[in-house]
Amino acid sequence: DRDLQSTYISYAKDISYETEYSKSQGKFTVKIYNVIDDMTVKFNKKNYPINNNEVIISNISEGTRMEIYIYGKDGCTEPARTIYIDQPYYNEFFGSSLCYGYEDKITYCTHKFTDINVTETLVKTAIENYEHNMVQVVTPPVEKPLTTLQKISLFAKTWGVRIILVLLTSFLTNWYFNDKYIKVKHKL
Repeated sequence: DRDLQSTYISYAKDISYETEYSKSQGKFTVKIYNVIDDMTVKFNKKNYPINNNEVIISNISEGTRMEIYIYGKDGCTEPARTIYIDQPYYNEFFGSSLCYGYEDKITYCTHKFTDINVTETLVKTAIENYEHNMVQVVTPPVEKPLTTLQKISLFAKTWGVRIILVLLTSFLTNWYFNDKYIKVKHKL
């Protein structure tokens, strides 16, 4: 019946869930809330019991892609809602001594849970690649202001020879033309 299915779909909108991880077991537990008694929760072709509007699906392996179907009990063949959960992998290297100093630099050291199963080889390779490709930032030394004597010395080194050449050229040119002028003036 369409009206009944619409009612279940409406109830299914209020369903929420949370995921917990047990490090000692290496497994996830999914708790589904706000499930009314007239519904059925199915995962991996198995129906799960509803207790106090709550369903618990436990012993879920890392990396499992979950498709949880919520049906109405009264002969509904289509799910009122489907919940998709991709369980991540627990990253045993998160917070480890191997990742010390790389927490903000390498993805495998940044997150407690990841999309892939992180191995020691992956972490070491990522660290080596980071170290190899790291750009060294060189801070230029702070320059002290020059003293007056240093400024004069720097000016003399930079401009001294040029100034002497200009003065010498000017003197010789002046002397040469002055000598010619005197000879022309006195008709010598």
